[in-house]
Amino acid sequence: MNRKNLFIKSMLRQRLRTAILLLLVAAAAFAFVMRCVEYVAITEKLDSIGGYYRSVGFLQCQGGVGVGSTGEGDVYTGAEVVRASERVAYEDRRRVAGGNLVGLSNSDIDGRDANNVFWQYRFTDALFYGELIGKERAWGVYPPHVRLEVRVDEVLVGYPELAEEGQQLTLQYILCEEELAAERELYEELGEAVPAETPVDGMATGRRYLFRGIYAGNEAMGLPQRGEDNALVMAPLNSEVTLTVDTGGLGGRGIPEDPLWYVPAEEVAADAAATGLVGLGDNIARLRHNQSIVYLNTTADLGAIPWQMQFGHLILDAGRWITREDELGANPVVVVHEKFARIRGLEVGDRISVNIPGEQHLVSGWVANGYPHLAFEGSTGSEPCHELELEIVGLYHNNFDAQEAMPTTRYSLTMFMPDSVLPSDIEYFPFDGDIDERYIEYMTSGVMTGRYFREFDSSYVMESMYSFVLNDPDDEYSSYRRP
Repeated sequence: MNRKNLFIKSMLRQRLRTAILLLLVAAAAFAFVMRCVEYVAITEKLDSIGGYYRSVGFLQCQGGVGVGSTGEGDVYTGAEVVRASERVAYEDRRRVAGGNLVGLSNSDIDGRDANNVFWQYRFTDALFYGELIGKERAWGVYPPHVRLEVRVDEVLVGYPELAEEGQQLTLQYILCEEELAAERELYEELGEAVPAETPVDGMATGRRYLFRGIYAGNEAMGLPQRGEDNALVMAPLNSEVTLTVDTGGLGGRGIPEDPLWYVPAEEVAADAAATGLVGLGDNIARLRHNQSIVYLNTTADLGAIPWQMQFGHLILDAGRWITREDELGANPVVVVHEKFARIRGLEVGDRISVNIPGEQHLVSGWVANGYPHLAFEGSTGSEPCHELELEIVGLYHNNFDAQEAMPTTRYSLTMFMPDSVLPSDIEYFPFDGDIDERYIEYMTSGVMTGRYFREFDSSYVMESMYSFVLNDPDDEYSSYRRP
């Protein structure tokens, strides 16, 4: 019995050593347990992170149109081979459609998108009735103009940032070359600055008129920048929304041979046709269409798009991306540009409604660093026309927004949604519109393939609009060549 208690007695006699020994044993046990816990935690995290990694593939043309990384080639044949493969979990055949916001304006208030994508149309016109409360020739400023102060009382069409009822704004009638030449002659003859005669001389203060103004926020239009005085550039009421290259005047854009700069309100009410305003209703309808248009880009999984993974073109500001679960569940969700949301007072969780015509025509497109800039426009009145109510689940901005030389809403009209939400009966057609031939030549040379722009059809699968995900993250893919 005493021999059995010898170890215990020894420990009791050497209490300090015993305490140190126990501490060492406890520390070793604690370290072992922590290592086990750490291993379990890391394993779980790795398994969780592993779920985010997928083998994402894409197709690229080998020769001919779309060589290299232009992203414009037709990979339809290869896509059909991929679709039949058992190793492929799912494809992402992305589509683009033009839609129109319901009860809400888009965010292209500076006209950058109009000149960049819908080059042939103006977006930033405002037509309104208002009382003329002041008029004077502005000297010593560029461009030379007559300044008209107007109190707006009724807006027919226009972004709320440009014209609102009750607002006092400035219209600038830009003097043409003939008028400027007349002023120079008067100065040489009289030795003092004398205003030349202009079409707005007959306007009387205190009288109500129908006006048309343009926000000239884009230097490329050859028009002055909108100043701090809240000025719009005055435009003829009978000018067309569709632009051409050689129309002369107003920065070379949209001045008809017989410009109608204003009409007294009572004359419009009496007989619009007699005042030369035939077709004004069509122009107003076109402007309303332009000022509500958005570009809907679909995807089966926004996080698995090669150009997004490689270049990070899109940066999430709030909310989340479109996921595979959204695609499978046909969730009516959308990710919108943060500028659009900010300008229109929207946030994650809000809903927007969009009309999507069943007939879509390609109007513009190119590819930069794999990112497709495509614009389709729905044909007004085409059937079927679908109205979708979409919940905003994310806000994003482009990594090239900061590269713009001036504040812009150039890319803010692009939205992303699950492909399964966009109706399947939408039909796509090549460009079909009345536009200057030089624009067509530009769009079909170099940056954009002629076939895609002129002969677009549903069988065309653009490189940058197609990718796929394999079943096993450890799978690899190799190049495919036609036998």
